[in-house]
Amino acid sequence: MMPEETLFRVGARTARVLAPGADEPRVQRLCEACRDYYELNAGTPPSASAARDLFTAGPPSARPEDKLVLGVFEAPGDGSVRGGRLVGLIEGFRGYPEAGAWWLGLVLLHPDERGRGLGAALVEAFVAGARRPLPVARRDGAERESPQVLARPGVRVRPAHGRDPGW
Repeated sequence: MMPEETLFRVGARTARVLAPGADEPRVQRLCEACRDYYELNAGTPPSASAARDLFTAGPPSARPEDKLVLGVFEAPGDGSVRGGRLVGLIEGFRGYPEAGAWWLGLVLLHPDERGRGLGAALVEAFVAGARRPLPVARRDGAERESPQVLARPGVRVRPAHGRDPGW
């Protein structure tokens, strides 16, 4: 799957795979705009390396090549995929914590985009693209943060193994 390829549309928004390096400046801007999320979960604002960390962090036994980070972009007006502003992202790992499962990591939305159904649409598209059945493990606390986003057909939320490792 090429990073430029549009995977799905949510209204006028497009989603595509984000690329380490090339997309890090956009991801960093999104992380900084979502300061409230970082302060709620980590107690600090996003670091200067938040975008790079997002592309590299994961559960200890997950394989880096199985990580997928999808970005959702506003339509730039010219129909291109690359031109719009990054307004959200979703992170997942194929084959973790067990073969056939997908680990749904982070769903991060720009504050201006919250409460409009975009998070739910992202999760639905993730589930549809992952090929059912889709057992999903989610980091501890996700149900507290956004239970309505995770309440989707095909998603079975179960506690993460042990304590959230803080990645």
